This record gives sequence, C-alpha cells and structure tokens, in this order.
Amino acid sequence: MAKHEDAAKAEYIGASPEEVIDFLRHHPEFLLDHIDLLPSPPPRWDAESVVDFQHFLVQGLREQLDRLRGCTDELLVTTRSNMSTQSRIHAAVLAMLDAEGLDGLYRVIADDLTSLLDLDITVLCFEPGGDYPQIWPMATLETGDVDDLMGDREVLLRERVNGDPRLFGEEAELVRSDALVRIRMGADLPEGVLALGTRVADAFHPGQGTELLFFLARVLESSVRRWLTAAE
Repeated sequence: MAKHEDAAKAEYIGASPEEVIDFLRHHPEFLLDHIDLLPSPPPRWDAESVVDFQHFLVQGLREQLDRLRGCTDELLVTTRSNMSTQSRIHAAVLAMLDAEGLDGLYRVIADDLTSLLDLDITVLCFEPGGDYPQIWPMATLETGDVDDLMGDREVLLRERVNGDPRLFGEEAELVRSDALVRIRMGADLPEGVLALGTRVADAFHPGQGTELLFFLARVLESSVRRWLTAAE
C-alpha cells in the first residue's frame, strides 16, 4: 500500500521522492523562498500535558519572514521616491542656473519649479527694504513676517494648512500643504521665503528630509545675488 501511494505521489509531481530530496539538498534556499509551501507540522505528542513548540516556532518564522518582506517592499518604495525627488530638485537647480536675468529667474520659480516639483504654486517672497524689482511671482511680506512664519527654522514642512495669503495671495485658498524655506540674502538685504504650495494634503510633512530643499534655497540665493549684482 505504501509503495502504491509513493508511486502515485511521484506521478503527480513528476519526480520520485528521492529526486525531490536530492533537489532540496542542492537548493536549500528553495523552501526559504517558498515558506508558504511548508505545512503546519502535526503534533508530535499525544499526551495532553505535553506542549509541542515546533508549531509555534514555524509560525513565528513565517511571521518574521512576512515582516521582513514588508520592510523590504517599504524600503524599495521609499528609495524610489527619494530618487525621484532628487532628480526633480536637480532639474529645478539646472533651470535656475540657466535663467537669464532676474525676470527669467522669477519665471523659472513660478513656472518651471511648479511643474518640475509637481506643485500648484511656487512663490518667492521678501520683506521690504531691498532693491528687488517687483516682478511676478515675487510677493512682498511685511517686516517681521519671515520670523513670524519660520521661527528659528530654516525649513518648515506643513502637512495640513489653510494657505497663507501673505505668501500665496489670491491662490492661497488652493493650498492644503506647503513647504517654506528661509532665504538669507545677506549684505544688508532683507530675508525672504521660498514658498512651495500644493492642493494635496499631506504632500509635505515634518518627517520628510529637508536637505534637498535647503540645497535648492542656497542655489536660489546665489542666483538672485548674481543677477542683482549684474543689474547694478
């Protein structure tokens, strides 16, 4: 009877039990990659007073493997997202460096940055006191507004907000999440803010990295200073 059952199983899987055993010996990673194929082991003890831990051990290993797979998938998604963001910021920086004059730079901020960073509005704002040409999309803040908005932060990410009219003007009602970056011009020029706004809530949140936005702001500062000097 046992030989008949073994023959039936071999016919079903297309290999003899010996061949299956030989395959697993030469490919030990197979069951690790297909741990769901392992059946729950039967109790090895019939006595009610004896606890068989084998079942719990295998179940624990399965759950651990599922968690590791989940972490791996999450890491891959995060890595791809970071690479995409990095590429967008690099493209935005190149667009600013290629701009001709302050007028061209401001239009890069309003048009190119908005498109490249997948935003709804991008605005460069300064407090009064500097000799900045009043060219759209640059908004004028009141004295003290930068510190009021930013506190002691260089970058502020807000996940759920009602757009601030001081930054976004008439389009403030569209903004549900924003990123604000302090702009320090130096040389007795007033400070400003680069405001990035989107209608997508939670697009920005405090847990995100800010290094790329900080880098973008430093390039913007350099570009503005370069064209202000050229205009003198």
